[in-house]
Amino acid sequence: MQDMTLSKMNWALHAKEEKRKNKPDKENFGISAEEKGGTGTRRGDKSARLAERESKKEKKGALEKEWKEIKVKHVERVEAWSKTCKQHQANGTRVRDLPQKPTHISKKDLAARFIGSGQQDDNDGGSNSDEDEGTSE
Repeated sequence: MQDMTLSKMNWALHAKEEKRKNKPDKENFGISAEEKGGTGTRRGDKSARLAERESKKEKKGALEKEWKEIKVKHVERVEAWSKTCKQHQANGTRVRDLPQKPTHISKKDLAARFIGSGQQDDNDGGSNSDEDEGTSE
């Protein structure tokens, strides 16, 4: 019984080793065969990665700035909405007839729009128009 189990384990191990041998060097060690030879392609890739990293940092910084602005504007709109609701209630308006609370875009949606379009102005205009509609009712 032990012999059968051991032979099956050896067979599975051998199959894994064969699979690894058939893979290219890049998948095994994280380095391609061309880069091992010192062809210089790695340096070009590195500068491209650095440029990409810098652009991502800039986009992320701009996104965070935009998000903070949206949050501040939302707080102001909620305060104005709250005052409006209190005035309406003092005048005898039913709660269900009060205007809806203002909303803002989610950070996930903002990031998708921001990265997809690459423009701040489009997002700012789109999110403000949604929020303005909620406060004008």
